[in-house]
Amino acid sequence: MNNKVIVIGCKAGGLGVIRSFSDKPVDIIALTYDDFDYAHKSRYVNKWFKVPHPANDQQNFIQLLLEKGPEWNNAMIFDTEDDVAVAISKYKSELTKYYKIVTANWDMMKTFMEKKYAWELCLKSGVPHPSNFLPKNEEEFKKVRNEVKLPCIFKPVRGYEFVEKFKRKNFEVYTFDQYDKYSELCLKENQEVMVQEIVPGSDSNIFKCMTYINSKNEISGMFFYNKIRQNPPRFGVHRVSISAGRNPVVEDLFRKLLNASGYKGFCTVEFKKDLRDGLFKFIEVNVRMPRMISISTAAEVNFPWIIYQDLVNDEQMQFADYKENLYWIEINSDIYNSLFRFYKENFSPIEYLKPYFSKNKTFAIFDRKDIAPYTYQTSKLPRVLFGKG
Repeated sequence: MNNKVIVIGCKAGGLGVIRSFSDKPVDIIALTYDDFDYAHKSRYVNKWFKVPHPANDQQNFIQLLLEKGPEWNNAMIFDTEDDVAVAISKYKSELTKYYKIVTANWDMMKTFMEKKYAWELCLKSGVPHPSNFLPKNEEEFKKVRNEVKLPCIFKPVRGYEFVEKFKRKNFEVYTFDQYDKYSELCLKENQEVMVQEIVPGSDSNIFKCMTYINSKNEISGMFFYNKIRQNPPRFGVHRVSISAGRNPVVEDLFRKLLNASGYKGFCTVEFKKDLRDGLFKFIEVNVRMPRMISISTAAEVNFPWIIYQDLVNDEQMQFADYKENLYWIEINSDIYNSLFRFYKENFSPIEYLKPYFSKNKTFAIFDRKDIAPYTYQTSKLPRVLFGKG
């Protein structure tokens, strides 16, 4: 078979992409670089390879792809993690000699990958956003200290670097002692951060939308979904979400950002509704295959296939309708947070259990037809919870 799809990054997002091609006439090649990966265990993977980590060894990671280029010629690459997206974006001109690539050029990608540019885009396009400061040195941090209201967060400009260094997405700041500690740490580690207001309210006030702008510069459609619970609560990644109907306010704000940026490709936007003024405040845009990609596929919007058809076969697909009120559940992280971090949330036992009792649900990793990724992930849980030992 000449039709190949290369999935780089083998956690929830990679698994979602792999399964989206389970009934398609393609060979799946999975590239893994983390000991805690599990998607490469899927029955739908034809071959898998261990590759250098794109964050720690970017040059050798790219060199491997170039060396494999003649063998994997015309394969479609899907990046599913920020480190991969950054590496491929920066070397896209060399890689496109061999591969079909949805990843945006770096000049465009950094608009959303480096958060300060997305914030500037909000200012330019009139999109509401939390109050935000960008201190660059000790003196500016001290000045912001007198202006910011607590609690706040230190939100990294380059999240992929920040997570690699600190193993967390941001710093939550509740006291000025914490403010001083984290500002000193960020300056010491050369991590550029935005000091940002926290939009109050529960995780269920977070609204998201996926879209793909194809090679003809047309929007294929918009898929809306809402967060219900996060891992960890408040400032984490999805653990339970639900597909939602069209949200005209989110759509309008999203289109403003897209028009102002000129972005083309796949992306996901996140807003949080501020109950103080009723406005939807911009949180972030992600420009890679997200860990949530399987919710859209289960709701009958197969973004990886839409992208493949566009870039490989020059066939542009459109969608308007999809399944609404479909729950997406990542079982292991939901159970852990529900048991040990419930005090950070405000859900009743019935609310915790409601998604599991729904007939309209899909699981991020667990699948009876493809059980190996879930069993492999579960076998790694003791090391994840209690250290890599």
